[in-house]
Amino acid sequence: MDSGEDFLTPEFLNILFFQQKNLVIYPYVDLKHLHTLEVFTAGYSHIDLESTALYDLKQVLELESESSYSQSPTFYFIYNIERSQVKEVLSMDNIRCVLNSNDAISDLADGGRFVFYNKKNNHFLNYSGRDLEFENHLISSAQSREVLYDSIQKIKSTASLIFAELNNNNSFANLPEILK
Repeated sequence: MDSGEDFLTPEFLNILFFQQKNLVIYPYVDLKHLHTLEVFTAGYSHIDLESTALYDLKQVLELESESSYSQSPTFYFIYNIERSQVKEVLSMDNIRCVLNSNDAISDLADGGRFVFYNKKNNHFLNYSGRDLEFENHLISSAQSREVLYDSIQKIKSTASLIFAELNNNNSFANLPEILK
């Protein structure tokens, strides 16, 4: 029996948050379980897309990415996606998403921006998590999903401050103050 907690792992934290890669999960997983992965997508607005209800998924995604006025980028949960649509999404740039399909798609794994995960076998096709000590610590020390999200949000916020400091001042002088 699947549960959302199956996705609260160091590997998924590393893939979605630290490496900023996309996921292709197959076979089909219930949408409410997929949404557990939201905890690893701090800073994004989430949109669910039921691919069978859309005539041209690629066009919808391109239009959305070009015309978004949101301050936070969009992270898509695209489910019931067919093999041909998976191929189209794999070719797109500037998209952050989790794709969920019931089709046989393992041969599409190419090692690029999309990591393929076979839920039935609990096996990643094109990812091997190495040195996940920090991710393990982060997850094991969080007493709840909310605490884990807060920790991830704090990391994101600190990284943004460091980036701004280096961009604006081209200096590490204020780094100790930021890291307090």
